[in-house]
Amino acid sequence: MFYFNTDTWAKAGLEYPKTWDGLLNAGKVFKEKLGNQYFPVILEHQDTLALLNSYMVQKYGIPAIDVKTQKFAYNDAQWADFFGMYKKLVDSHVMPDMKYYASFGKSNMYEMKPWITGEWAGTYMWNSTITKYSDNLQPPAKLTMGNYPMLPGAKDAGLFFKPAQMLSIGKSSKHPKKAAMLINFLLNSKEGVQALGLERGVPLIKAAVAQLRSDGVIKDDSNAVAGLNQALTLPHEIGVSPYFDDPQIVALFGDTIQSIDYGQKTVDEASKYFQRQSERILKHAMK
Repeated sequence: MFYFNTDTWAKAGLEYPKTWDGLLNAGKVFKEKLGNQYFPVILEHQDTLALLNSYMVQKYGIPAIDVKTQKFAYNDAQWADFFGMYKKLVDSHVMPDMKYYASFGKSNMYEMKPWITGEWAGTYMWNSTITKYSDNLQPPAKLTMGNYPMLPGAKDAGLFFKPAQMLSIGKSSKHPKKAAMLINFLLNSKEGVQALGLERGVPLIKAAVAQLRSDGVIKDDSNAVAGLNQALTLPHEIGVSPYFDDPQIVALFGDTIQSIDYGQKTVDEASKYFQRQSERILKHAMK
């Protein structure tokens, strides 16, 4: 979901964008009114990948990966649109390119000075992890929920849902029953639910939700809860294949947009490169 720094957006004099055109326009306004170092959002490459997936689902109404063919579902023109939108977001000053981002070192984004001081004025982030971003802002600024940009006529928002935490018992475990008892304690007992709170987002278990509400932990105006609530109101029938989030695919995407940002590949060259390399990765991963 989108979260924005209230203080910086107020200085820019903008409402939170409701469309992709509105998001692109915000970049130009930020640059003109606040300066080159101010950006509406900052995204790490894996979050950019998720955002572009949303754009493509909204525009074309198809999932990124065709499970039957074990390939990405895009044709050449759609791949050019995919990476072209990335270039458009960067060129419109919506977010910095990877070259600029890398100049601040390899620490976490929310630990970098431009984020703390509000020069980077928003992010596209999992609702379950947004707290560590909001906690690092310099008062009186705070993060608040934004709108979700939609293309005109889009029938699906292209949201990315996945578990923030999974627990499993290995088949070689010598004590599977005790392991199951431990997991049950962590997820279902009063003590376990209270200890975990919202550290991994809003729990799926109804009893845990009820308990956290009664304890005052779940509040509808908190960013983690508001993010989930907004997501559930948006159309989200088209799912995302788990292979879309394969570490090799994510790393390949990072390398590809870096080659664009450093002037090593044109958008067309980058599109063909990613298409070719991703097919090799999926062929091995999905066999």
